[in-house]
Amino acid sequence: MMVNYRSIMQPDPPIEVTVSPIDFAPRKLQVTWRKPRSWIGNFYALLYEVQYRPENSHQVSSAETSNCTFHIVDAIKGRRHFVSVRAKEEFYGSWSIWSQEANATPWADSAPTEPTEETLQEVSAFYFYTDSPQGDNDEDSGITISPSKPPWYTYVIGGISFGFILLLVLVVLIRQHHKWTSCIAKGTKLNTLYWAVPSGVKSHEKPSANHGDTTETPLP
Repeated sequence: MMVNYRSIMQPDPPIEVTVSPIDFAPRKLQVTWRKPRSWIGNFYALLYEVQYRPENSHQVSSAETSNCTFHIVDAIKGRRHFVSVRAKEEFYGSWSIWSQEANATPWADSAPTEPTEETLQEVSAFYFYTDSPQGDNDEDSGITISPSKPPWYTYVIGGISFGFILLLVLVVLIRQHHKWTSCIAKGTKLNTLYWAVPSGVKSHEKPSANHGDTTETPLP
């Protein structure tokens, strides 16, 4: 009588089976596990079968894989799922017993929760420190309040405004200099700096008195 030892080969069940949700995937779960410690070496690989079912349901699904990870893609949203894994030699042997069940619920949007007492205390402390007036109390409490700096574009606008004003002043000075130079070259007085003399007004120079020459008027 011949006995085929490969036909009765049965490994221990996988260990450290974990199930975790996948972010932003309400229909998916990730299952991971490790091969049994008694299965030494990598010459003979193991084949795994993953079995899972949703909570309060008798419908069981299963799939086979040669990896130590598996993605459930047909999970029911918002329902807890129970998962177990078993193993066998890749080509021969029998299936091991099922591992211990692991469970998890697929990812779901977190509903807004009411603020806890700890959160309210943190918010109150934040407003207390930011709204308190500066003074001796700040020094006693050891809190350093740094003044807020203006935004960077404030300096840019200020620099442009200053440069524009400086340019206007330079234009006025250059124009006035040309006006003075023109008047000196023509030998005339500068009557006004900014306004022209009206057309109906005549300007004349007052004759200077000659103290050296005296003119006598003949008597009749």
